[in-house]
Amino acid sequence: MNRDELETALLTPPDGKTILGFARTFEETSRRGWVTLQKNIPDPPGQFSPAVLRKMPEYVAYQEKVRTRPYTVMVWEADNTDDLVREMTSTKWEERNFTDLDSVEEYLEERCGKSLSDIGPLLPNGRPIP
Repeated sequence: MNRDELETALLTPPDGKTILGFARTFEETSRRGWVTLQKNIPDPPGQFSPAVLRKMPEYVAYQEKVRTRPYTVMVWEADNTDDLVREMTSTKWEERNFTDLDSVEEYLEERCGKSLSDIGPLLPNGRPIP
């Protein structure tokens, strides 16, 4: 998947449930896992009045993080399962947020020896969509 296709897929997943990423084996543990990528979109401004926002500091902090670092890479390591969706609801090994796809690619190269072109749609069981 090229960069333009990836950006489009991150904004509008084909079926609303598609997970973008790739499967991998962790050399340290020989366990199966996945690296997933998502782009978070901040809520539109003006949804809440300033008075309400002052009472919602966690929401404000999260929205600022999403606005400044919208790309989230998550590294999942399987715990005796081949089901990515089940792993996503129970165990997350590492999460990083990035400002742009260049930073994501740099991280993927350093952490996994992979690039953005290795990212593709995954089925809920973590296998690539053919």
